[in-house]
Amino acid sequence: RAGILAVLVCLVTYSFIYKNRVKGFFLLMTVFFITVAFKDYIWSYLLRGESVYSIQTLSGRTLYWEQGWNAFINGSLMEKLFGKGYAIGVRELVSTYGGETGTSFDNDFLNALLSGGIFGTIFILLLYIRMIVLTFKNYKKCPSVLYVTLIFLIRAATLANLSIFNFLVPFLVVYVVNLEVMNRNEDFNFCLRL
Repeated sequence: RAGILAVLVCLVTYSFIYKNRVKGFFLLMTVFFITVAFKDYIWSYLLRGESVYSIQTLSGRTLYWEQGWNAFINGSLMEKLFGKGYAIGVRELVSTYGGETGTSFDNDFLNALLSGGIFGTIFILLLYIRMIVLTFKNYKKCPSVLYVTLIFLIRAATLANLSIFNFLVPFLVVYVVNLEVMNRNEDFNFCLRL
């Protein structure tokens, strides 16, 4: 469902910044009318046998996030500053609150806060802030970077790009490095044409 959200955000963004505003408006209206016309089918697909409450809590993620935040707030000063340790602290908390073995709270920022404390979170925030800054610097040269960045940001908030065992870690790092190289070198362009 996070993927569907990412596509919708990218589509809406694309329709607002599309060079031909009339076509962008019609694209947005087409999606709107299709959504209205097939709302029962779309809602059924999104629910996939789960309750509305499950959708409202992002499949229970908001409950995990609340428990994770409480664990951070109630932690010792050392845990607040330096965390509980990469992956093991989060795994311990997910097992305690969720009753399952997991390696992520499905949120990069909460994972960073619990694993690396405030200091670890600062580095993760700097990575994402740099990615956003580079996206805006490179947008004119390569408009598709905006959509890739939006997808990474939505994943960071609702899933996890940087958790242990996640295959997206190298892609995120290579993407940010490519944005940096593209920013520093006018001749370099790894742009995907849409």
